[in-house]
Amino acid sequence: AGAQAADVQTFTSLAAWEGAAGPLVEEQTFSEYDSGAWMAGVEFLPGVSATSSLAELRVFDSFTFGKILFAVGDRDSAAASYDIAFTQPYRAVSFDILGLEADASDPTTAAGPGLLTVWFADATSAQFEVAGNPAGDPIFFGLVASQSITGMRWTEPLQGVGGSEESGFDNFRVAAVPEPATSAMGLLGLGLLALKLRRRR
Repeated sequence: AGAQAADVQTFTSLAAWEGAAGPLVEEQTFSEYDSGAWMAGVEFLPGVSATSSLAELRVFDSFTFGKILFAVGDRDSAAASYDIAFTQPYRAVSFDILGLEADASDPTTAAGPGLLTVWFADATSAQFEVAGNPAGDPIFFGLVASQSITGMRWTEPLQGVGGSEESGFDNFRVAAVPEPATSAMGLLGLGLLALKLRRRR
């Protein structure tokens, strides 16, 4: 049988994503790391690590946002990207994209949206465009899928004058999300146990 395409829900608010992701959420704010800490290939959550197409990936202590995950290098030559690898079966991911400025009247900001590509355990993938805002304020992006997420790539948009629009990450969250069948079996098991105890009494 062919691979079944993953069903994906996206969210623009943390509260809505948390409601779908469930209670078992793990979060990384990068505040525990020293400013300038090298992050390429470092597991910053269980089974989660990042690399970048740029020369360096570090914790950057920004004046506006505090400590964030940020890639440093030559953004003038081509679209810069971040790659996130997952080695544990997470089906829910969320994060804040920071510094993504987009102002139609300013060619030194993004001329279009950035592109988020997500790969799943069933060998399918999905792509999402994420638009910036004039001030580069944090943009929340959340995703819950029917399949485990195996990888993600964030490709920064190009500016009107060329080169990539700088962006970084903060508040990275993951959750396994119990399978519906697993949840149902758990409830059935509890029901049978209660019935057995009742009969004993």
